[in-house]
Order: sequence, then C-alpha cells, then structure tokens
Amino acid sequence: MEKKNTLLIVDDLEMNRAILSNIFKKKYEIVEAASGIEALEYIRENSNKIVSILLDLVMPEMNGIEVLKMMKSEQLAEGVPVFIITADNSEEVMYEAYELGVKDIIEKPFVPYFLRKRIENVIELYEIKEEQRQMITDRIESIEYLCQDVIKLLSKNDSYDKKIEKDIEIIKENIFKILDSLA
Repeated sequence: MEKKNTLLIVDDLEMNRAILSNIFKKKYEIVEAASGIEALEYIRENSNKIVSILLDLVMPEMNGIEVLKMMKSEQLAEGVPVFIITADNSEEVMYEAYELGVKDIIEKPFVPYFLRKRIENVIELYEIKEEQRQMITDRIESIEYLCQDVIKLLSKNDSYDKKIEKDIEIIKENIFKILDSLA
C-alpha cells in the first residue's frame, strides 16, 4: 500500500497558504486550494493520497464549515484528519467543526513549531491506527483459513462429528468479536 504524503492546505489568502506550505514542505508534498470548491474537487479525485487537510474557516463562496458538511455528506476523506485554522474562536463555530469531524482547531496567530508538532502527532496516530487495522484484517483472514483447514482435517477422520464444525464456527465468531473490538 502506497504511503499517503499529501498535505492539502485550503485558504483563500495566498499569504496564509505560503506560510503553512513553508512549515510543512520538508516533510509532505503540499497541495494548495484557494477555495472550498477547489478543495472538494481535489479531495474527490485524490483522497487516497491525502495525509491531512488544513482548512481555513472564513472563505468566500464556500466556507470551511460548508466544506466539512459536503465532505461528511459525500463521505470524503473519512480516514484523514482535518484541522481548522482560524482566527474565529467562537464557541458555536468550534462546536460545529468538532461535530463535523475536525480533529483539532488551531487559532491564529499560531507558533509554527507547535502547529507542526500538533499536526504531525495526529497524523502519526492515524498512521498507527491504520497499521493496526490492517494487521487485524490480516489476522482475521489467517483465522478464517486456519478454521477451514481444521474442518478439512477433521472431516477426513472417520469419527468426524458435524458438532465439531459448529463448535469451530462458534470459536471463530468469538475470536472475530475480540479482534473487532480491538479495531
């Protein structure tokens, strides 16, 4: 699986995009969008490349909240952490942003070092979560094959009992429940 490495920066002000790009350009491939509409177009076509989205709240045509609503309704970039970067620190806006799935709200002005660390830490947690999800998926497949092999071996035995097959299915279901709870 190809590693995601694109950081999407969405802000209508070129200066803000340049500042954010400069902070992250050493570690990530930077893609800039000057509007919410442009951002949504990019996300629709490239969500498998995006490691995170930095989204300004106050933009013409389509503000950050509207972008989040569209992303949610279209189920875009569901496994991608989105950060709001804004000077608007009203409780109502912050609440709505979190309800729409934002992972953090970063208020302007920000300290570049702390901004970078906060975002990189969340990205790292997302990457670890994805690795664990993949590992659990692999384990589930292994258990499935193992159960099939056990049933095949047992069915070759003269004293094979169909009850054993049902018991194996129950054990398998319980293992899957445990693995599912870890995911």
